[in-house]
Amino acid sequence: MNFFKNFWQKIAQSDNQPFTDTINSLNTQISQYKSEISAKNIIIIEMQNHNQDLSTDNDQLRADYLETLANMEEYTQRFENLNHTLNPPNINIKWGAPTYFPAWLIYYSDGTQMQTKSVTMTPAKFYRLWTDEMWNECQAHKKQWSDKEPFKNKVVALRNLVLKHCKYVTDANRVGKPGENWRIPIESYYGGQCDCEDMTSLFITFCNICGIPSDRVFNATGYITIKKQDIGHSFAIFQDDDSKWYVLECTAQQDPKLFKGSAYHCKGMLKGLSNWQWCGDPQEEQW
Repeated sequence: MNFFKNFWQKIAQSDNQPFTDTINSLNTQISQYKSEISAKNIIIIEMQNHNQDLSTDNDQLRADYLETLANMEEYTQRFENLNHTLNPPNINIKWGAPTYFPAWLIYYSDGTQMQTKSVTMTPAKFYRLWTDEMWNECQAHKKQWSDKEPFKNKVVALRNLVLKHCKYVTDANRVGKPGENWRIPIESYYGGQCDCEDMTSLFITFCNICGIPSDRVFNATGYITIKKQDIGHSFAIFQDDDSKWYVLECTAQQDPKLFKGSAYHCKGMLKGLSNWQWCGDPQEEQW
C-alpha cells in the first residue's frame, strides 16, 4: 500500500511547468529561424535581380538557407505535437487525483537467473516514449488524412495500426506465469505480445505523435461486464465530433460504441483516466 501511496503522491505533485518552458523555448527558436530565413530570402532575391552567378560562397548560402528552413519545420512540428490543451474536458473527473496505474517490469539477469524490477512513472511520461520508426509510421498515416477527415476515422486508423503490430495475450511474469505488467509503448510496438493496457497505451501514444488533442482521447481503466461478470480492463475513450464520448476497443477491430450505456465502466479500485497531459479519478462510471 505504501508503494501505491508514494506513487500517487508523485503524480499529484507533478505539474506542466516543464512543458510550458519547452513551448516557450521552441517559440523563441521558431522566431529566430523565421528571422534568419527572411534575411537570407532578401539576399537570394537581390542576387537574382542582379543576375549574379552563383559562386561557392553563394552555394553555401543556399545550403544554409535550406538547412535553416528544414530546422524551422522540424521545430514547428515538435511544437505542434506537444498538443497540450489549456483545460481538461468538461466531464465529472477529479483531475490530478491519483489513478490506478501499475508499474512497468524490467527484466534482467543477475548472472545466475532472470530478475524483475518494478519501475514507476507518471502517466504523462508513459505516453511520451517512442522511437523514430514509430514516429515515421504514424506521420505517414497522418499525411493520408484530409483537412476534413472525421475525428472518428483518425482514431480508428490509429487503433488499427496498433492491431497491425500487436496480438492480444495475457500478461506473464519472468517464468511464464500470469502476472500484471504495464509495458511501455516501445516494448509493445516491437514485442507484439500485449495485454489490454499495453495496446491501449500504444494507441494513446500514437494519438500523441499524430497531434490528437489531449482533451479528446484517454486510456480508461475499470471493468467490462461480460455475462454479468465484471472483468478488469483498459480501454480507449474519445470525444467525437458530435461531442459524445465513445469506447474504442484496442484489443480487437470493433466499431466505436457510445460509452454511456455500454458494458464498459470506470469504477472500483481500477478506475482511472489518463493520457500524456491529464490524469484523474472518474466520479461517474460512464459519461
